[in-house]
Amino acid sequence: GQDTPQDTPQDTPQDQPQINKTKLWWAYNSQTGKYGYINEKGEWAIQAQYDKVRDFTDDVAIVCIAEKYYVIDTTGKTLNSTGFDEISNFDYGYATVLIKGERFVDDRMGLIDKSGNYVIEPIYYELGSVDENGLLPYELPNTYKSGFINTKNEIVIEAKYRNVKPFNNGVACVQTEDLEWGAI
Repeated sequence: GQDTPQDTPQDTPQDQPQINKTKLWWAYNSQTGKYGYINEKGEWAIQAQYDKVRDFTDDVAIVCIAEKYYVIDTTGKTLNSTGFDEISNFDYGYATVLIKGERFVDDRMGLIDKSGNYVIEPIYYELGSVDENGLLPYELPNTYKSGFINTKNEIVIEAKYRNVKPFNNGVACVQTEDLEWGAI
C-alpha cells in the first residue's frame, strides 16, 4: 500500500503569529524560555528576551519583561523607559495603559502614542479605546461617572453617565443614574 500523509494538528488562530508588514514574527526560544522576533529567513532579528510578546502593528510591538509592558520598534529599541502594568493593543495610533496603585481603587489609566509617550497622563479610573473619531470613554476616580474625551484630553461629553459604550457610526450607548440605557 501507499502511505498517506497524516493530518497535522493546527494551532488555533490566536496562537499563530500573524503576517505583518514589518516582516518580523514572534518566536519562542525553547532554550531560554523567552520570546523574540525572527525575520523571513528564520534568523533572530530581535533576540529572545521577553516573557510575553504581541505582533507588530504599525512598526511597533508590545512586549513584557518581569510583568511590565513596553513598546519596542522594529530594531528592538524600547520606546518607553518606565514599564506599564497593563497595556491595550494600539487603536488609531494610541494604547491605554494601567499603572497599579497600592490598592485596586488607586489604579489609574492613561493614554500613550506609538512612541511610548503619554498623551494623557494616568489620572483616570477607567479609560477606553480610541474610536475612529478620536474619542474615548473615561471615568473619573471616585465618581462613578463616565463621559468622552479626545486624544488631547479635552472633555467632549461631560462625565455625567453611569456607564458609556464607545461610539459606533456616530452613536454611543449610555446608562443614566436610574440605570436606564439610551443613545446619544
